[in-house]
Amino acid sequence: MVSKKELARLQAQKELLVAQCDLHRSIFNVECARLRGSFDWLERGSDMMHRAKPWLPFIAPVAGFIVVRRWKQVLRLAGRTMGWKAIWRLFRL
Repeated sequence: MVSKKELARLQAQKELLVAQCDLHRSIFNVECARLRGSFDWLERGSDMMHRAKPWLPFIAPVAGFIVVRRWKQVLRLAGRTMGWKAIWRLFRL
């Protein structure tokens, strides 16, 4: 049989573990809420793509024409926004 002293120690350890579990659960919920807030832009982008979807067959040829006609300007703009190393890796394949 387990002594009363050992039983009290185990009960205290159980209470400590339950308190730690509650603390970690609260931290996890806060982190999930923070992450949910930072991924709102994905939902906005998805909504924008769904709204633009009917127009894509018309937009794609125009965008392709602009890229072909002004490829130097497009590369210069892409280099400023993405960085030349990323573009180099993309075209090096």
